[in-house]
Amino acid sequence: MPALDTANRQIVLRIVYDGPGFAGKTTNLRQLTKFFSLLKRSELSTPEEADGRTRYFDWMHIDGGLVAGHGLRCQFVTVPGQNYLAHRRQAVLLTADIVVFVAESTPVGATAAQPLIEHMEQWFEDQHTELPPLLLQANKQDLPAAISADELALKLGLDADTPRVGAQATQGLGVRETAVLAIRAAAQGVAAQITRHGLENLPRRVQSQNDLLVSMMDDMDTLAPPPPGDEADGAEVVGVEFEVPSGRPPPVP
Repeated sequence: MPALDTANRQIVLRIVYDGPGFAGKTTNLRQLTKFFSLLKRSELSTPEEADGRTRYFDWMHIDGGLVAGHGLRCQFVTVPGQNYLAHRRQAVLLTADIVVFVAESTPVGATAAQPLIEHMEQWFEDQHTELPPLLLQANKQDLPAAISADELALKLGLDADTPRVGAQATQGLGVRETAVLAIRAAAQGVAAQITRHGLENLPRRVQSQNDLLVSMMDDMDTLAPPPPGDEADGAEVVGVEFEVPSGRPPPVP
């Protein structure tokens, strides 16, 4: 849900990176820190990792663009990919204004990704909440068995008009393009919402990373159980135009 930060005169959106474990979600955010300077972004932070894997989420924000005369702040948040942390994945997804679904561009990757898309659709339906826009990143295009982004989208049963980007995130290829497309789509969505309902109807409560962490812990018992599976599975922004329309772990530092 977009929010209006009146103190800083900003509209705040959330871009959630979803997908199977090891698909490249965290790698995308790490690469984004190389493309956007600290003048326009926050540091990348992770509340907790285990063996290099995200246990809650990764978080950073990027500032850029204007919507309805207000600056745009986009919160980039990943979900954990392990099956047994599906409740945490759900908690993050339900806050998304747009979902970037990152999947390995192979037949095996498509097989791993398909159930996650189905569960995501079911979760939103169960919450009587509209599914946010989806953008597909077909990652790991360098693998010998890689298929095209179009073929991956077809295997995943995505609509023909679902945007898709081929990527090799470890090398930074397709990472910035994915982020900019996501920012534009999210900004266009909130601009349309403002046109229909007015700027004054945006919520004034902006959720911070600490707020999200606390809410994930509080909601843990009320969210859906994990899907079936292996429970042990565990450049400077200046000059970039987005062309958008007018036991709880310790807090994250």
